[in-house]
This record gives sequence, structure tokens and C-alpha cells, in this order.
Amino acid sequence: MLKSFKNRQIQLFVILIVVSFFGDILRRISFSFNQEFTRYTTLSKALFIVISIPFVFYYKDFIIKNGIKKKVLKLMLLMLLFFLIGHISISKDIVLTTVYNNFEYLVKYLFFPFLLFLFIDIREDTSSVERLLKIFEFFFFVNLLAIIIGFFFEIRVFQTYYLGNRFGYKGIYSNSGQTSLFFILMMFYYSHKLLFQGFNKWILLKLLLTISISLLIGTKRIYFFLPILIFYYLFFLNGIRKLNTYKIAGFVVVIGFVFFDKIKLIATNTFSLFYKIYEEKGFISSFTSFRSDLISDIISERVIPKWGFLNYLFGGLGFSHGRSEMGFIDLFLFFGIVGLILYLYFYKIILDFKFSHHFYWFFVSSLTLIVFIADAFILDTNVPILLFLICSYFYLFEKHKYV
Repeated sequence: MLKSFKNRQIQLFVILIVVSFFGDILRRISFSFNQEFTRYTTLSKALFIVISIPFVFYYKDFIIKNGIKKKVLKLMLLMLLFFLIGHISISKDIVLTTVYNNFEYLVKYLFFPFLLFLFIDIREDTSSVERLLKIFEFFFFVNLLAIIIGFFFEIRVFQTYYLGNRFGYKGIYSNSGQTSLFFILMMFYYSHKLLFQGFNKWILLKLLLTISISLLIGTKRIYFFLPILIFYYLFFLNGIRKLNTYKIAGFVVVIGFVFFDKIKLIATNTFSLFYKIYEEKGFISSFTSFRSDLISDIISERVIPKWGFLNYLFGGLGFSHGRSEMGFIDLFLFFGIVGLILYLYFYKIILDFKFSHHFYWFFVSSLTLIVFIADAFILDTNVPILLFLICSYFYLFEKHKYV
């Protein structure tokens, strides 16, 4: 029975990866062709939840025995209670409408802890984590290839931005924030392998390819993260003393000279918009892409005039009328300070491994900074899939030091 449970659990995770991938493709296509229905990503997650319910009930005895899963389930129910308290207290006359309009966001927020509830014990199985990472990596490189094809043949459907002259190609994924975070997480994954498991030309090639193609996405997250990654490599991992560093730098310089005009055009189209915002609104507005202005408006118009004591504890801001799009801020607005603290506990669960090297602190601090300036890390229901697998890989490495 235990073997059957583990096999079904892995199969369920594979279904999650595949369904999420194709749900994203369908959403991408529907946007590109201006179709009326576009919510295929939401539909794919709903399908996965429906599929997972029989699994939960059939193997409930194994699930109940796991202390972490029971704790996660209790916290999810608490988050649901906080959601109801916060939204009811702020809109007594339109309770059902408010709850209904924000139910999708509630499901998105609770999808990450739902993954922990279903799969947290997978991280104890090295072969399962490695297998799932290879499956995810396959789909990652399918999208990477789509980005390359989109760039060289200027395929509109693969572009990151449809309006204006801003440069970017995100491939077949529907969300640019999600695509950027996938690339950043895979950079951490390959970097960890090179750092802790020795030099491997194939892994190095994957890392360099991931870094190079990430520049084609055209998002600020990538341009913000890469200098930090390079600085960390040069001065914390002594990359500045390694011969390979200068070989790679020389190759980059040559590529820069060969494609100078193209790179100049891309840089101009990418950063001219941010510079224009900087001139008009200042550095903070430019750096956050007006998210700081959104926060100011939300606080002055929707929080201070309408919130009571319970709202500061349990949230209550309806996202159907807009949100700040900054991860931790939106968490607070939706669930309150108590809900925010409880939600952070879910991340503590997947980061429950020995931080034996400053690489792990770099990993956590980098992602924390990204969450502050974007909400895709928390609200996007695909990102937690890869985050869970990579943190499970770190957990297993620190527990067993396998190679």
C-alpha cells in the first residue's frame, strides 16, 4: 500500500507539471488570437485539484500520519477563515459578491500550501525528486527553444510585449513574470550543481545557455538579478581568480562586437521606457514600474478610509479592483499581518534544510528581493512547482550529500 501511495503521488506530480504546461500554452494561444475565453491556466489548476481529491481521500491514512501535512492543512483552514473575516468586516452589505470576486485570488494563494499538503514527503525520496526535475527541465528547454526561434524569426506569438517597441520574447509561457522566475530558479539549480558537485561541462553549458537566453525575455527581473548573480560569483565564489571566467568574458565581448547594432537597439527599446518614467516620476516609480504609485493610491483611497482593526489583522482588500503587484504587500492587503506571518511559515517548511554555505543565504535573499518588487512569485500557481522541486533538491543534498 505504501509503495502504491508513493507511485500514485509521483504520477500526480507529473500530471501537475504536464497539465500546467499545456494550460499555459492554451492561455498563450488564446491571448495571441484574441479569443474570448483565456483562463486556461486557472482551468488547468482546477482540473488538477479535481484529480487530486480522490487521491487525498483514498490515501488519507498515509496523509494524516504526516505531521507537516496536518499542520499545513490547519494553516490553510486558518487562512480561509482570515479571508472571510477580513472581507466580511470591510463590506457587510455585499459579502457574497466580495467573496466571490476574490475567490480566485484565494485559490491562487492557497495553491502553494496545497502542493505542500500533497507532496512534502516527496522530498525524502532522491530518485523521485531527480526524476521530476528532469521532466520539468524538459519542458523548460522546450520553452527556451521557443524563445530562440521567436527571437531569430521575430514571431509575434512568442513576444513578451505586444504593445509598443519594448523588446522581449517569453516563448510559449503566458506570463512574463513566471518565465523570468523559471529562468532565475534554474540558474540557482545549475549553479548549485557546479558549486557543490564539481565541474561539469554539460551543466556549465546549461547554465550559460539559461543566462544567455534569459536576456531575450526582456523583463526587469532578469536585468536586476543577473548583475547580482555575477557579483556573487566574482567576489563570493572567487570567480575573479578563475581562468574560465576570463575565457567566458572574452567570448561575451566578441559576441558583443559582432552583434553590437542589434544589442544597442534592444537596449534602447528596453531601457528607454524606464528612463522616461524616471524623468517623469523618479527612480522609485521607474524601478517598480509604477507599483509604488499603486501602493500609495491603494493606501490613501482603499485602506485608510475603509479599514478597521480587524482588517489590519486579517486583511480585506478586494483585488478585483486592482492590487499593488508587489508580493509581500499584496499578501498583507489580502490576509492582514497575521495571515502574512502564517503564510511565510509555508516557505519555512520548504527551506527546512541546513544552510551549510552562504549560497543558500544568497538564494533566499535574492528571491526575497524579487518578491518585494513583483507578485508572480507568490500569485502565479506555476512558480511554486519548480520552487518546491529545487528546494527539495537542496534539502536532499544537505541531508545526504548525494552526487
